[in-house]
Order: sequence, then C-alpha cells, then structure tokens
Amino acid sequence: MTEISALPSEILSSILTKLGSASLASYASVCRKWQVLIEKQTFSHLFLTSDRLGDFKRIISSSSHRRCFIRYLDLYILLPAYEIAARTQLESQIDRQKNNEAFTQTIVSFWDILSTWSEEDVAGLSLNIRARSSSDCGAEPDEKKRMARRRWGRKFPKKDWLDWRFYQSYLELITNPTILPELSCVTHFIVTCRGHRKIAPATVSKLLSRLPGAQIVYASLSDNERKDPTLRDQLRNEFALTVSNWPSTIKHLCLEYPGLPPADGHFPPFRRSEPWADPLSLALNHLTQQLVTVEIDKIMIGPEFFWPPLHPYSAPPRWPRLTSLKLVYQAVTPSGQWLFEKDPRCQPYSLSQWEDVYEGTREGPRTPAPQDRYPDAFRSKPADLLNDLHLAAGQAAQHMPALKTMFLQAIPQLYPPGMAHLHFEAATESHPAPAHDTGHWFRYDRGRSTATWVSSGKFSLLADTVNTWRQVGALHGHADFNLEVGFIPLD
Repeated sequence: MTEISALPSEILSSILTKLGSASLASYASVCRKWQVLIEKQTFSHLFLTSDRLGDFKRIISSSSHRRCFIRYLDLYILLPAYEIAARTQLESQIDRQKNNEAFTQTIVSFWDILSTWSEEDVAGLSLNIRARSSSDCGAEPDEKKRMARRRWGRKFPKKDWLDWRFYQSYLELITNPTILPELSCVTHFIVTCRGHRKIAPATVSKLLSRLPGAQIVYASLSDNERKDPTLRDQLRNEFALTVSNWPSTIKHLCLEYPGLPPADGHFPPFRRSEPWADPLSLALNHLTQQLVTVEIDKIMIGPEFFWPPLHPYSAPPRWPRLTSLKLVYQAVTPSGQWLFEKDPRCQPYSLSQWEDVYEGTREGPRTPAPQDRYPDAFRSKPADLLNDLHLAAGQAAQHMPALKTMFLQAIPQLYPPGMAHLHFEAATESHPAPAHDTGHWFRYDRGRSTATWVSSGKFSLLADTVNTWRQVGALHGHADFNLEVGFIPLD
C-alpha cells in the first residue's frame, strides 16, 4: 500500500476514478493522501436537500479544504408533503403559503451557510436550484413506481391529478431579498423548473440580485399560464420589472420561457401590451447589451427586444461584446398579433371530431382553456408582420460589432392538417427543413458572409429589411454580402 501511495497524485486520481463514485468513500481511510484525493472527487458535486443542510454545514465547516473541492451544488428544496386524498385537490392558498415558507426558509438557511465561506475557500461555484414535494409523482425515486403512478393518473384522472394539482402554483421568496447575504462565490446560476415545481420569475431575479459574481445564467421558467390571464400578466410583468436587478457581471444567458399561443388558430391572442411596448421585451433588450452570448427559447417576444422606439436625442442601444444570439420565438406577439397566417396551398379539412367535446363538461384542471379546446393548426405561412422583427434585428446587428452569428427561429403551428399533401424539401444547403414540417428560420453568419431566410411558406421580404441587412454586412467588413431566401416545397 505504501508503494501505491507513493505514486503521483495524477495517477492515483486516475485509479480512483476507475473505482466508481459509489465505492470511493470506503477508501478514504487508507491514508491521508487517499483521503484528500477521494474527497476532491466526492465533494466536487454535492446534492443537497432541505433536511440535510445541517449535516452539510457541520461537515463542510469542519474542514476548509473540503470547501475548496466544491464545484457544483445542487439544492433540492423539499416542500411539505400532502395526503393521498389531496391528489385530487387543487393547492389552496394555505398550501401555497406553506410551500413559499418552506422554499424561503431553505433559501435563507442555505445562503447563510455559504456566506461564512471566504473567497479563498471557494470560487467559481455552480449553483442549481429546484423544488418538489416528496408527494409529487416526479419525486418518486423508483422509476417503475413513478411510471405506474403516471399511467394510473392518466387512466383514472379522477383518482390522481398528478402535476395538475399545482398547475397554477408558483413558488415565491416571501422575504425581502436584501436580508440574504451576497454570495460572490457563485458564478454559474441554474434554475430548473421543467419537470419540477415552477418558481416565479421575479423570485429568480431576487436571488440573482444577491449573486454579484454571477457570469452564466441558465433559467428554465414558465410564461404558459393558460386559464388565468391576470396571473400570467402579473408574473410576466413582475419579471420585466426585476430583470434590472440582475448583476452586471453576467456574460452568458440561456433562458427558456415558453408562452404558447392559442392552439386554435381562429382564437385571437391575448393582448398583453401595446405594440412596441412590451415591458419584458424592453427589459431583455437592456439586459442583453452587457452579454457575450444569448440563447432564449420558446419566448413570446416583440421587435422591441431588438430595437425599441427611440426618444429624441436618446442614444441607440449597443451590444459591444455580443458574439452569438439565438432566439426561438412564438407565433404571436405580446401585443396580440399573429405572426403566421393560412397558407393558400392549405386544402379543406374537417375538425368535426372536436365538435361539442366539452359541451356540458364540468370545468376541472385538465379541461383545456377556451383557446385550446378546439385545436386548429392552420397558421403556417409567415405574415408580412414578421418583417418588423427581422428589420429590428438588422438594426440591432448594426450595433453589434463583435457579432459572429445570429439565429432566429419561429414556432408556427406545426403539421397543419390541410398541408399534409406537401413534402417540404431542404430549401438551402445549410438549412434543411424536416419533411411534412413547417417552419421559418433566419441565420446571419459573419464567417460565411451570408444572411439566410428559410421558410416552408412564401415570405415576402420588404426592401427596408433587405437594405438593413446589407448594411450589416458592410459594417462587418463584407464587400460581397449574400442574402438568400428559400421556400421551395415540392408536391
């Protein structure tokens, strides 16, 4: 054993890696050198639950070198359990209050623990926050039991509402965020709501306001409240108001914020703002000006995200460090306008199977919202209104001196029944379109000196849009700048 211990640390670390993480701890008592190397691996990624914070504090506080090993903290906030009988009851206001109290208490305790660490102990820490109740179906650790419960709930919806029990619940930090100490050690902040309990977007902003060293943010949030427009607007507007509290150190953003349009293409989208005045689009416009990379997915956005209305004598926005921007956006604007319309090639079809399905049905959590009850996906052709977005993107790109790529993708109503007779081929070599799919893409590639639009339906680019993007090419030093438009379907 002495001979093995005499091996260089790099070789020992490689040997220990082969042993597997499950059995590593048992080898820590072999000798001091092994203990340090093993703890360097076992403490690098820690999974913490609310009820284990006391043990975490005791173990970490007793050894400063253990804190140095930590690179990733996965904080799993446990919400109060509920009885089996409650599986068919919506969360009450009392339930939500108890959940918020448990969430807040865990956050306060966790922040207090990390506040005792010095910058010499730990730096460059990744922090992931998610929450569940142990009674939630998704919290069941046994995959077979979890899947069995989901099948049971789908087969007998009156016996178990599954995640529908809390579909209108959003966790909130119910204390003033200024009581939380600032944690400069956290540079990578992750909030995971997909598959877990939803966290109010403004609460994410409150937590970020206490992370002055954050550089990378990944947030999976929700803007998809279907039945309560007032709640949906409240959550979105509070998010817009608090984005300004994000630290100026953030360089990279990956935001998932799905807000789906009506499933029924005949249904008028909700008007959530005046045209060119969406508070969240404007807030994100300001935030992105400090960033290096931006990736925003499934969001409902307006052209003011790129280029807001300018007041006289006001300085235009500028993105001095931005190199990459990817935006996947919904088929409606915050001002309630559809960005897609019916394709003239769409053949007549019948949706008679949907008629009167919900007539006399008692309203329940699983009953679709009015705009989703009779899905009619016929909006697949880009509307002329999309020029506003592409024109604004071009105006913004003229003020992005470091920009290398910009990718914009719309989410139209996919697979329209009246379009099944068409087979969509790849319109350009660099932008293949899936067969029988519909879509609308744009890519600016500085390295290839091209701006490319690809659509499964004809898109009429206005002269102002074309000229604006030609100016982008000129400003980025391209004498020969190519603009490509492809929308070639084959019968």
